[in-house]
Amino acid sequence: MTDPIDDRFTCILRRVAPAERDPVFRLGVLERRERDQFRRRSLAMLGLFVAMIAAAGAILAWRPVRLDAAGPALFGAFLLATGLLFAPALLRQLRLSRL
Repeated sequence: MTDPIDDRFTCILRRVAPAERDPVFRLGVLERRERDQFRRRSLAMLGLFVAMIAAAGAILAWRPVRLDAAGPALFGAFLLATGLLFAPALLRQLRLSRL
């Protein structure tokens, strides 16, 4: 009981409608974006860690004479603080890499 004009209009609308979304393609895109984000975070974390270790080394190399006895202890404390700072992010990255 539809009008032929309505049928033609519906047919025209179906022809110009966008293609249906492919769920496999969407999952692939999401996976690629997640992998890129993981790579960026890992490189940023590695860069910050290396910069902090280099800063600690530079401080120890440039230290005043009165830090001679406390230098290794301060360096160890700096390494411990760096490890505690990066531990949560590192564990999250490792967990994401196993998924």
